[in-house]
Amino acid sequence: MEQILSMDKYRNNIAVLGDWEYNHPLPYQLQVCVFDRKFWTYLPNYCTGSVQGAISPITEPLMCSWYSELHYDSTGTIWVSGYRCMYQYKNGQWRKFYIDDTMQDYRTYESFTVDKNNNLWITTSGWNSSKRIFFSELLKFDGDNFQIIKKYKSPYAFRTSGGSCLSDELIVTLPDNRILIFVQGLHDLDEYGNPILDDIANLYYFNQDYTYTK
Repeated sequence: MEQILSMDKYRNNIAVLGDWEYNHPLPYQLQVCVFDRKFWTYLPNYCTGSVQGAISPITEPLMCSWYSELHYDSTGTIWVSGYRCMYQYKNGQWRKFYIDDTMQDYRTYESFTVDKNNNLWITTSGWNSSKRIFFSELLKFDGDNFQIIKKYKSPYAFRTSGGSCLSDELIVTLPDNRILIFVQGLHDLDEYGNPILDDIANLYYFNQDYTYTK
């Protein structure tokens, strides 16, 4: 692996998410390895079934930034955020989940957490300069359906101001099952596409009924 992007643990297993070495024949693919305290198991990095394709990371080559994350849920299922979809590893194979709408070609699934009910709370971003598409979203995914909880007109609402790699700690599940998320102040864009600072609050506490305090 060229670099480790994220990791999580479940019972005696530790799952590690990384990317191929740059000189690998298949660049920009994710690799997930599971360590059981004795041996490493390399999971397949290709989806099979109705939706096939390589497990692709979220990359920004110009900035060398990587935004994919890995988390276990309480059943031992592995979830990974990736390019245009969420990946689930269960029963020996990968599956893809995504919102099938007009923004599908622009949406990337980035930092996320798993709450105590095994719901995924996911931050997204999307942009296309030529089509004037810019947005960030906070999603909730219950394993079957996505719900958009909050949306901003800036693609940088859930990213660190330096534009570097995301941390696993930008969105977390608290012991009382609230979701704590870091939100950058740049939530909106003016008519020329310049960011507007519309709120200085950076920490949002979301309840399970989607109400929040900041």
